[in-house]
Amino acid sequence: MTYTKDENLYSIQNQSRLTFYRRQSILKSINNQNSDTNYFVKITYPNFFGIPSVTEPSKFPSIFINYVPDKKLIEKESLKQYLLSYQSYVNVHQNCIDIILKDLVNTYNPKYMEISFSSFHHKRLCVNPYVNYGKPETRWEQFAELRLTHFESFLSN
Repeated sequence: MTYTKDENLYSIQNQSRLTFYRRQSILKSINNQNSDTNYFVKITYPNFFGIPSVTEPSKFPSIFINYVPDKKLIEKESLKQYLLSYQSYVNVHQNCIDIILKDLVNTYNPKYMEISFSSFHHKRLCVNPYVNYGKPETRWEQFAELRLTHFESFLSN
């Protein structure tokens, strides 16, 4: 098993230096028998306590992954284990979903993928970062740009 190492992170409990290993290699795939068909797969991971916030604890954190698969489908149990590897990762949510997107794109090579995160803080502040990807030099690259430009209307769906 290989690990990606990031030593510039801090533990919430003692604010000391912490080595974080996100286990990208744990991600497994299933062959997509319908790769000639375009369809969305929606994955919701409610109560995602895997990413502690740098600033303050979140309430009801959830991560949402939507993608149009190409040759590979995400195997859900390995995705769950991968997301659980973020329990010791302390960073702002915006950086976390960007790293998760890059890992998933590198592993599954989807036509299109988007990840959003939603949480409420105790001061009733809602944080909803969003990041997406479209396969370069395909119509999905243009779709990603359009979707990012109008992401507010898509998030409510």
